[in-house]
Amino acid sequence: GAKLWSATGDSVVARGEVRSFQVLPRPGGGAYIGWWQTYGVPSVIAIDVNGHWAWGAPDTITTAAMSTSPPRLNLARTGTGFVALCSGGNQIYARRFDDGGAAWPTSVRIVSGTWTQTAPRVATDDAGGFYVSWIDGRPTGGGAFLQRMRSDGTPAWIADGIRVTSTRFSSSGVDVAPDGSGGAWITWCAYPGTLAQRYSATGTPWIAGTGAVVSGVNLFGYDVATLLPIANNGLIIVASDDFGGTRGYDVWMKCVYGNGSLGTTGVGDSPRAARTGVSLAVGPNPVRDRAALRFTLPHEGRVTLELFGLAGERVATIADETLPAGEHVRTLDAGALPPGVYHARLATSRGVATTRLVRVR
Repeated sequence: GAKLWSATGDSVVARGEVRSFQVLPRPGGGAYIGWWQTYGVPSVIAIDVNGHWAWGAPDTITTAAMSTSPPRLNLARTGTGFVALCSGGNQIYARRFDDGGAAWPTSVRIVSGTWTQTAPRVATDDAGGFYVSWIDGRPTGGGAFLQRMRSDGTPAWIADGIRVTSTRFSSSGVDVAPDGSGGAWITWCAYPGTLAQRYSATGTPWIAGTGAVVSGVNLFGYDVATLLPIANNGLIIVASDDFGGTRGYDVWMKCVYGNGSLGTTGVGDSPRAARTGVSLAVGPNPVRDRAALRFTLPHEGRVTLELFGLAGERVATIADETLPAGEHVRTLDAGALPPGVYHARLATSRGVATTRLVRVR
């Protein structure tokens, strides 16, 4: 807990209202710091382990005018340095830096169009380049988009990125993380929950359909998630839901493996079960013909039990009725369903519970 530098901290920027501040650990000690200050331009600097500038002076991320203020900044390690991302309304710029300074003479623009591009995030591709995810409002088909950029600043995929989904989603709920094999995970929110998709380095999706349903609720309603890559190309997602009000914001954590299957431990399927008494389970799972959905209600009330596909489409309404407190069972005839991954969602006045169901031949 001892302060290694001055008692009140060392000044990085001499004056001005500093906003959109970002910091990234520097190999061997110190940090890379990015910021935007009022009437200035987005800038970065390397700080050594003693708190001193490691460069002669701060450098700019981009000098392009931003249509919104303050612009949004993101930093991510890549190669021997880092990439700095800056966005403001309808443009996203990136510039790569080595540990000793700028690796590119100027910034590059990620998307060429003038339509709205918001909520960008950046992650390394473990090959000197990086991935960028964002929410796109292009007139020909908006949604959540992903692009891979090479170490020289040119796009590795099609111009202006790959559309991951066009499904309705939260404005803050798109994020990206490396998968450990040169590819990337992208997560987003879509009714009625939160999804994840893994892409290879060539832009091919690993998971069938629109991705893996991580949860039956919007996990990013309050803020963007934290994505933690793990072994075997997996990912841990930590986020808060969007219930709010008298119900508060819960913190969720869920593991999704490289093949799209979900971890059976942690908090993610129904974190409110302990607090609200609402729970949901299905068996057998995987299912061929008929499955029993068992749920518990702490109080009498209206219940809606529905089945959704990976794209968020409602496949079946299993129950929509008023039930007493206690344990209940409803049967799903799954024989007519195409093979694939589905999730069941139990909604009550006391809380929501979800569970995953796999239909096999």
